[in-house]
Amino acid sequence: MDKPGAKLDTQHNLTRYKSLVSECKDLLVVLLTTQLEEMFEQATPTLLDFSDKAETNDKQRLFYDAINQIKKLRDEVEYTFREEIGIGFEVFSKGNTIPSAGKSVNVNQEGELSIVDNQELEEHIASERIVSKTENHWYQELYGLSKRMGLIQGGVELSMEEIPGGPAHTMYAFEVAARRFEFDLTVLLIIYALFDKYVMQQSGDLYESYNAKLIEAGIFPNLKLTINKPNTYHSSEADLVQSVPLPNDGNRETQPTPPPSDAAKTPAPQTQQPSAFSPTAANYDLSSQQKGEISTERAANIAIGEEIFQSIRSIMADRRRADPSFRNHPEINPSIKGVVMTERPELVASLHTIQPPSGTAYIPGFEDTEVEPDNIEIDHGLLQEIRATLVTERDKLYNSVDKNTIPTADLDTIELVGMLFEHVLNDEELPNIVKALISHLHTPYLKIAIIDQSFLVDAEHTARQLLNQVVDAGKQWVDEQNLHSGLYYPMKEIVNEILNTFNDDLAVIDKVQEKLSHQIEELNQKAQIVEERAREAAKGRERLESARSRAHRLIDGKLGGHTIHPIVTRFLNAAWLDKMILMMLRNPNIEKTEEWRDVVTVIDTITWVCDAKNQAGDQTIFKQTVSNLKEVIENGLASLGDYHQPDSQALFQLLDSFARGIPASKIKIESNKENVTSRFGPPKEAEQKRTPLNAKERKIADILANIEFGTWFELLDDSQAKRELKLSWFSPVTKKYMFVDRSGIQAFVISTDDLVRQISNRTARVVTKSNKPFVDATLNTIKTMLLKTFGMEQPAVLK
Repeated sequence: MDKPGAKLDTQHNLTRYKSLVSECKDLLVVLLTTQLEEMFEQATPTLLDFSDKAETNDKQRLFYDAINQIKKLRDEVEYTFREEIGIGFEVFSKGNTIPSAGKSVNVNQEGELSIVDNQELEEHIASERIVSKTENHWYQELYGLSKRMGLIQGGVELSMEEIPGGPAHTMYAFEVAARRFEFDLTVLLIIYALFDKYVMQQSGDLYESYNAKLIEAGIFPNLKLTINKPNTYHSSEADLVQSVPLPNDGNRETQPTPPPSDAAKTPAPQTQQPSAFSPTAANYDLSSQQKGEISTERAANIAIGEEIFQSIRSIMADRRRADPSFRNHPEINPSIKGVVMTERPELVASLHTIQPPSGTAYIPGFEDTEVEPDNIEIDHGLLQEIRATLVTERDKLYNSVDKNTIPTADLDTIELVGMLFEHVLNDEELPNIVKALISHLHTPYLKIAIIDQSFLVDAEHTARQLLNQVVDAGKQWVDEQNLHSGLYYPMKEIVNEILNTFNDDLAVIDKVQEKLSHQIEELNQKAQIVEERAREAAKGRERLESARSRAHRLIDGKLGGHTIHPIVTRFLNAAWLDKMILMMLRNPNIEKTEEWRDVVTVIDTITWVCDAKNQAGDQTIFKQTVSNLKEVIENGLASLGDYHQPDSQALFQLLDSFARGIPASKIKIESNKENVTSRFGPPKEAEQKRTPLNAKERKIADILANIEFGTWFELLDDSQAKRELKLSWFSPVTKKYMFVDRSGIQAFVISTDDLVRQISNRTARVVTKSNKPFVDATLNTIKTMLLKTFGMEQPAVLK
């Protein structure tokens, strides 16, 4: 929820600093143009060198052609590059998000169906690498720009890619400009490498000048960001101390935050603190598993979890040493003597006293005596209350236990569990009502993590699996519009049971985790059965529609060009049509059999009789044909029961009249059932001719042709409501896709063209579902976030 006046403040600042932003744009355009000119000067000798080393004449000609293209289009490319930089600043000046590298192709983190060929993908990857390397190399300067330009936009938090003239924006501008060359991928990647070398890697002075202009205008003149690397930690895990004074419209001189005390600056000695556990020692509690009984694969996964956990702890330790509130902690300041550290049993007991009781209102505003409605929405304000409650619980703990007496290992655990639950509240896929429910597990999980720290490193820890399942089940099996369907109330019972019975015995967690697993498995099985039935029903409807269409086409084709009595038309399009459709449904290959040829012969004979009735000829043959025809029809309709008897009797009377030579105009046949129609209904009307797909849409259709069943989409249904549905089946006959909801129920059917156009118009997209469990993914996210926040390089990821 936006704060009142936020947009007004933003507009006020943008207006106030409009001329400053324009000056910054001019500065960057001049400096970047100079660097770009240097790049183009080096392009020709570089491409000549590549041509000399080319293995074939075609490759050599490729580089020569590229040189000619650069000479021909260089001025246009430079002009486009400058224009794109200017556009970015103009967009920023209006308070909007600027375009940046990676947004020019349809590859994103939101799961949209990627409409890219190999060249576009390679370009995207190359751009991302260049931007990432530049951001890491000039992090300090870019950090200052993000804060200062964020102030201009009203004090918002600007990411690196949102800085006008930053690496992402500059790379985007060059991507757009370089498209004019229409280079082959090989040449384009060489040009990108030159751009990286002569423009991006030389941007340090540019960013310093950029910052200097903003400082001259009084924007964060005292902003400090220094990197200190203690000897006791890996050099990649740098200690960042930042001081960001709050602005006061530039009228009052700002004061930096005082530097940390000498004690805080001094790295703590490496005391023998117990780590979370040692994977090789096998001396830790895995709840349901006996000590020492773990597989090699699990031990390897635990080692990876330990690496992540210890990396996070090391960052937290760096930050805590710079925090004045911990200056009296003996593990941080060795000069502090005589402090009695709090033992874990005492810490767990304190947590138990602040744990919310069972029956506490799970939704703010609803007392425990009230029944939660079946349709409820929790707004942003209520979520903020929940966040405040989690903070209050930790504050209560620190009020009852001095945090300077809590071992740093336990402090890390408390903080990390808090971050896990903060990520629960930030998960956009999780219904808010589930967030409110899960938040009540915060303190129990603090106890679990203190009792057994392997929770934070062992992916198979029962409590960790339970939290993963609760989050996943909340996404899949809770509908805020209908709480009584799915798992909301069973999950509520589980939360109640934990709050009621869990003290320090992890067997309670084993029990509820097993219970939830069974409930999820039952729902998954039901959903699979329902989906299979929906798929089979759709296939059945398709077979029926196919049979109906083919039978109608055959009859219409046979009757074309003949003068047919209405009784004959009605008979063929009702009784005999049903006969044919039923045969097709029973045997998909019936049209290749002798039996089918006999059925078709009946139609041919009827049309012959209608044509020959008034012709001079052998009446004996005509009458014999009519007699045989009646017998064949009667036998053929025997399997259909009496439903079509009125039509067959009317036909027989008509045929007898023909045999007696009565003119068709004088034949009067009364039927007591005039409106007998096909039991299978009329064929669907042919769809109106559609507008052909354009080139972009055809490319999307090609991708869709190979998409797997089970893929999740976000799309607009018939009521234009945005829904997340799973692709279950595709009809090769009608060219339509069938989607089901999470319960396996058919929810939406859409033609290929309509789905393609939704994707092209960005009203539909593929939803990427991460297979990584919630806790695993969140710990990795926390580690990355902390590394980025405190200016440390991301170490190689263990796989």
